[in-house]
Amino acid sequence: MRVIIYFYPVHLSRYLRAIGRIERQTPIQLQNMGWRVATDMKQLQIKNIITQKFASHYQDYSPWYKEYKRKYGTTMQFWVLRADLIRSLIVNNIRRTKNETVWFAGIPAHVTNSEGKSIAMIGRTHEYGIGKQPRRALFGPSVVEYVNTGRFRKRGDQVLKTVRRNWR
Repeated sequence: MRVIIYFYPVHLSRYLRAIGRIERQTPIQLQNMGWRVATDMKQLQIKNIITQKFASHYQDYSPWYKEYKRKYGTTMQFWVLRADLIRSLIVNNIRRTKNETVWFAGIPAHVTNSEGKSIAMIGRTHEYGIGKQPRRALFGPSVVEYVNTGRFRKRGDQVLKTVRRNWR
């Protein structure tokens, strides 16, 4: 079976220009989506810390740590001692290859609190638990919440809408 397609030269050049626009716009929109998702995640994590969304799932503090928080902290909330963690959350990117950049919301490894302790290590200890300290996850459940509430899909739809606009 043989199929022959005829194009008017004017239409063919329009199609090729539209394809070129889409080809240029797609990588830009993918980068923008990564940044938008990372920014959304940072805002969601801050909101979940402030509202203590997952606190009902956490084991209570040990008597020693309760006393420590009363003495040095500003609040008895989980994930908050002096708001160092909230202040150190950033949106950043990591270049993996020439054409691939990964965006994330998190805590840089080099950031320390007023006592010189790594905030990233403190966050990791809370997230996964260590020794006698129980797990008090925040980042993992925040990612699940972000996906399950449809926010990720919404960001994807925005990217597709922007790319579709280039097809004219």
